[in-house]
Amino acid sequence: MALDSSTGDRRWEFTVDDSFDAGLAMAGDIVLAGCKNETLYALDAENGRNRWSYGTSEGINVSPAIAGGTAYFGDWGGNFYAIDVDSGNERWTSDAPIGTINCDPVVVDGLVYTGDLRGYLRAFDTETGEEQWSYRTDNAVHSTPVLTDDTIYFGSNDGYVYAVERP
Repeated sequence: MALDSSTGDRRWEFTVDDSFDAGLAMAGDIVLAGCKNETLYALDAENGRNRWSYGTSEGINVSPAIAGGTAYFGDWGGNFYAIDVDSGNERWTSDAPIGTINCDPVVVDGLVYTGDLRGYLRAFDTETGEEQWSYRTDNAVHSTPVLTDDTIYFGSNDGYVYAVERP
């Protein structure tokens, strides 16, 4: 639902028969919303009209990362996706399920980083989707990674905060 900030009046609403548990992402005038009903929706920010939707294999519980006109996100089935923001066309998906994804991805320097419930932090090439790097912890990685010029910081359910050299 979008409200007018000065009057509080409803500008538009978009509803489905399931829940939106993840944060939203903005790409220009498009609001991206992942849903538990196995769908990523692209909504027009002005009127709430669904411009396109993309079906996934499982529900979505992460906020998409946006870079270079592409939305990157994963689903509960362990699939990771790169979708063109304007058209909704698939650019690539991960070759095989990597483990349930409940970690918001981050894009830096041509790599997209995400964690999974198998305990891995992974980096995929943004153009090809090929996995470039992974680091294993002893439990699930839910925390969104933070990157500096040479280090990746992230937490794991094993009780550690990691500082790992960037690939």
